[in-house]
Amino acid sequence: MEMLKKFGMDNLKLQATLMSSSTKLDKDEEDINLVLRDLIYKPLRELLGTLEALLI
Repeated sequence: MEMLKKFGMDNLKLQATLMSSSTKLDKDEEDINLVLRDLIYKPLRELLGTLEALLI
């Protein structure tokens, strides 16, 4: 609850999820690396490409 308050999310409505409660989650390093690549590296490459185009 503290974290929700910290980010101003303590008054949000609860929502049901589409994931089954019997679904098992495991840590897969390859999947984590793919997510990091998509979330961090792709936007960074786009930013650097835009900056490079401005310098030319």
